[in-house]
Amino acid sequence: MPNPFLGVRIPPELEAALAARARASGQSKSDIAIAALETYLGLPLCHERLTGIEQRLTALETMAREACRMQRDRHHRAVDRENSLGHSHHTEQ
Repeated sequence: MPNPFLGVRIPPELEAALAARARASGQSKSDIAIAALETYLGLPLCHERLTGIEQRLTALETMAREACRMQRDRHHRAVDRENSLGHSHHTEQ
């Protein structure tokens, strides 16, 4: 679902400053306006939210790798036990 649209009229000098910032930064006018509104309204900036999401994703990836490693270790121990039991069973006969 697309973001809601907000159309506003701004003074020419503000539009010129916005356009210059957009050209200099490579950001869109919308991104600059959103960041300005977030700052003015005291909301966390988009890049701050993204950083938090990236940190949580990194933690989840670490947990997933650890869970896979633990599962692999359990599997190897079970195979080793099976092989050990099978080997001792053959030597008893």
